[in-house]
Amino acid sequence: MKQFYILLFLLSFKLIAQNPELDNTFNIKDNGVYQQNIGSGAVVLPNNKILSVFGNGFPFNTLRLNPDGSLDKTFNTTDSFTNKSIRIFAKSDGAFLTLEYDGKLKAFNPDGTLNTFFTICEIKTTSSDPLYITVIYQEDGKVVIFGNLNIINGNYATKCVRLNADGTVDTTFKLTTGGDSMTIQSDGKYIFSSGPKISRYHTDGKIDTTFKVYTTTDPKQGYITNGFETANNSRINDALVQPDGKIIVVGCNFVENAKTISYSIVRLNADGSRDTSFKLFTDKDTRIYNVYLQKDNKIIINSNDSIFIRLNTDGTIDPTFKYSNTVSLINEGALFFQGDKIIISADFKDSEGITRSGIHRINADGSLDLTFNPHSGPNLAFDNTQYDLATKVLLDQKSLLVGNFTTYNDIAVRNICRINQNGDYDPTFKLDPTVKIYAKSAQNSFFIIPQNDGKILLKHHDAISVNGVMKSLIRLNNDGSLDNSFNFNDSKSSISKIKLLENGKILLMGDSGIFVKAGTYYGTYVNTVVQLNTDGSIDTNFNGVFNQKPVDITLLADEKILISFYRENNVYPYESVIKFNKDGTKDASFKPGFSTFYRVKELSDGKLLAIINDNLTRLNTDGTPDKSFTPYSIAKTYTNVSSI
Repeated sequence: MKQFYILLFLLSFKLIAQNPELDNTFNIKDNGVYQQNIGSGAVVLPNNKILSVFGNGFPFNTLRLNPDGSLDKTFNTTDSFTNKSIRIFAKSDGAFLTLEYDGKLKAFNPDGTLNTFFTICEIKTTSSDPLYITVIYQEDGKVVIFGNLNIINGNYATKCVRLNADGTVDTTFKLTTGGDSMTIQSDGKYIFSSGPKISRYHTDGKIDTTFKVYTTTDPKQGYITNGFETANNSRINDALVQPDGKIIVVGCNFVENAKTISYSIVRLNADGSRDTSFKLFTDKDTRIYNVYLQKDNKIIINSNDSIFIRLNTDGTIDPTFKYSNTVSLINEGALFFQGDKIIISADFKDSEGITRSGIHRINADGSLDLTFNPHSGPNLAFDNTQYDLATKVLLDQKSLLVGNFTTYNDIAVRNICRINQNGDYDPTFKLDPTVKIYAKSAQNSFFIIPQNDGKILLKHHDAISVNGVMKSLIRLNNDGSLDNSFNFNDSKSSISKIKLLENGKILLMGDSGIFVKAGTYYGTYVNTVVQLNTDGSIDTNFNGVFNQKPVDITLLADEKILISFYRENNVYPYESVIKFNKDGTKDASFKPGFSTFYRVKELSDGKLLAIINDNLTRLNTDGTPDKSFTPYSIAKTYTNVSSI
């Protein structure tokens, strides 16, 4: 069946249109300072301001946020605009670099303007693998780049290069092998890891022979008997240097006397020997990816369980730190300290459904800091699928929302909530615990129909269950509890239209299940409009069986009903539109002709506006064309807009 949808439902609506103004009384929690999507790839500066990448698709640019997450309007955002995704690397004075995914490296001043003193670098690789590089922006303005690069600005380059403050290659830097990770000591020395090996280099890139991990190999089998394990493709993921010169290394197991004594983490002394005062990690299944040091020297690690764990200074687990995030942080979740709080550059979602997009802040105990980015309204989904979100203004002027959201104003909800006229969450509405809404089912739309008694009809073909049983239509009481007196038990039929009559009965239209019945003539089918009693049971006194398929139901002011049909076959006699009296009999005076009506609107004088054969047409009360009205072609203005 060909269906038509129009973006501007009726042309006559233009006659009553007014200039819209924002109602500032709605959602008063939103004071215009905070926003949900404040960027990603956060870098926290020493003054606790935050640099972040802002963009969804493209273009991308760099924003600077105040410590509370609000936008720093003194920061220049225009110079960093690009159509390519970027990463940010900063130094303590606020100057920063951006690295575009194709290898273009730019430098910016602390105010966000382009640093024209720095030559923009084009970094490339001749490898068949994608370009993967890491950048360290030193406090002296020099830049260390390492990864699988071998070309800078068209010239051959080694896998590890240092640039001068103006972007030219520093030829005095002798380190050429690079590695997987790098950290800088307070004295300017570099610690590089590559696979299971770790080395220290002087500021000019020459090897520091005073640092060496004691390593031995079994002469016959070739496996490591002392040092970092090489079996199973083991490699060091990250390392950091403590103020006392000790080095924490994560990702690789450590072996002594041919026995693994610590899994995925070990602390070395300044000379490379193992620090025996640091507790051995005996969990074989946990792989640690990143390590961070608090100002009190406690240690935070990021594991393959997608969580952060805090260790005391001796390596024992700190039980007071309880961070919980259901979003995977593997290869994500860069962490920065902001005073006593912690900024994590990653999405967040807890067990109650409270979310943050791109960046979130946690308190010292690991709990989510709700004062940072307190988003107003429903939270955001993290995937790119656009699931249905339905809203309906109720008779008391409150609004009901249902769809793919788990919180409203940081209050956990179960995909449905009611809000007051000013946008505040209404705590008096709680969804019945026996009801579950599967908000990620996008095959249909949610329908919300408020009754005069305050009860609410809620419809979706495959997204509502009661006690684990799927339902296509349920009724909720005014407080959100399930109305157990409503006895519509069909779950297999797809309902496309619902109309609530003034007598409390309910008309349903659909295209499967109870709405389609086998006919008696050449194996054809007849279609049914179902009427429910006020308790949800089917009204057997209503004769809604037709020889053609219903496409729309319109309730008229005099309690009459208009049903428009689509001709599915040529077997039965065809009526394009039938007008029913209040008692269910046909109104024989209504003679609309043979064309189907789409999107009907009754006017105050009883005339009808309808879309007929791609034209907006006005009809007299008897269904005949109103010759005083010139039909308006809307053939090029269709869009998929549904209504009840």
